[in-house]
Amino acid sequence: MACFHCGLPVPQGSLYRIEVDGAWRSLCCPGCETLARVIVGQGLEGYYRLRDSVPARSGAGDSGDSFKPDLSLYDEPTLQSRLFAMSMDSPKPNCCSRASIAPPASG
Repeated sequence: MACFHCGLPVPQGSLYRIEVDGAWRSLCCPGCETLARVIVGQGLEGYYRLRDSVPARSGAGDSGDSFKPDLSLYDEPTLQSRLFAMSMDSPKPNCCSRASIAPPASG
């Protein structure tokens, strides 16, 4: 069975589903479930009715493993300090849900 959102195979026993136009549709992962819920939740389920195929994926024609973006930029301390500032009132400073976007350093 193919994922209703992206077209990849749905793993056996997957619990990811969404109701679209009165029918329950299977999804392959929490990412597709989230995107489908946003699309339907915003009243844009017409996207699913109007498309004639699932969108092409990056690396189409292979397993998709060839697309590995270089994310080492995000390891730079200067960038990290500008992007994320931990809330001082957080009881768990390592909790990512307490992170907030910091304004760029001035000067």
